[in-house]
Amino acid sequence: MLIPPRLPHQVVTQGGQMVFCYLDAGSSYAKSCRAQMTVTDGPLSHSHRAETSLLRHGYGASWLTMAAPVSPGRGRDPRIHAATRRLLRNPESTVSARLLADEVGLSVSRFLHLFKAETGTSFRRYRLWSRMLRAAELIDAGHDLTRVAADAGFSSPSHLSSAFHGMFGLTPSRLLAVPLTIRRGDRSP
Repeated sequence: MLIPPRLPHQVVTQGGQMVFCYLDAGSSYAKSCRAQMTVTDGPLSHSHRAETSLLRHGYGASWLTMAAPVSPGRGRDPRIHAATRRLLRNPESTVSARLLADEVGLSVSRFLHLFKAETGTSFRRYRLWSRMLRAAELIDAGHDLTRVAADAGFSSPSHLSSAFHGMFGLTPSRLLAVPLTIRRGDRSP
């Protein structure tokens, strides 16, 4: 099921498990995933063309490729790739678009334009996403929300909670109230 526009995600269940695949609403992955849905009822779409295969398939990057096939297009701009790697390696940093643009030899406006074209989302949204990925890792490791917030680059647990709610539609404490396993699709299980 896709729930646009605020919270695009695919929900797949198998044997009592539920898989959420969160995609930025403006990304090419989200557009591709929406195109794979066979039933649309108002703002909701569901019944993925490859649903049966997705339920049998292991999780990870190949699962995302099956759920949201995106044509490869041209190669990634190495300057933007370097910037995204830096954001993912150090999500807690307060690195600005200006600093990254300077590091890769671009004007800020050109950097932001290329960044959106390459990633399918804005620089700020990507930086927030990288922090959410870090928060997920820390939550999965059993850390409390105060440490999670600090180590993921949020100014406070309430800032984390507010950003988490804005992105996923529920608070971290509500999510933690149920048995949970977090797997990042861009890493091997």
